[in-house]
Amino acid sequence: MAVADDVRTLRRMIKFVREFLHWLARVVSTPSGIKFIEVWPQVEERLNSADLQISGMRQEGDALWRELSAVGLTGNALTMKLSVLESVVAPWFAFGRVLRWINSFLGSLAEAIPGVDFVKEYKEMLELTAEDFHELPPPPGTILDLR
Repeated sequence: MAVADDVRTLRRMIKFVREFLHWLARVVSTPSGIKFIEVWPQVEERLNSADLQISGMRQEGDALWRELSAVGLTGNALTMKLSVLESVVAPWFAFGRVLRWINSFLGSLAEAIPGVDFVKEYKEMLELTAEDFHELPPPPGTILDLR
């Protein structure tokens, strides 16, 4: 996989995480009384920063590419992770599996890009709160469209 392909794939994954977490924050904020949505701008800022850094990668020698490669976010390992994500969102939506995938992805991304651990912690707090809900509405189909 060329660096440009890695960049496209990583940006798709970040977009998915951004949209999914934003949806979940809106869903659980009001009923729980926890103001996840008020913290969302900080989370989004860190995701946007990671996306911007990744979009600037041009070649395998780039320092960020080496960091991402070291944590399995390039080449065949990245393709495998995208395949796993696709399998947990289609043909049916598996909430717990999606959250575990996001946790794994953010864990790797946080090792390569400073500030992403804040996003991972936010996701973990959302997940803990969502566990108290017996039923959550499914996320909009646009979030689950990984193209």
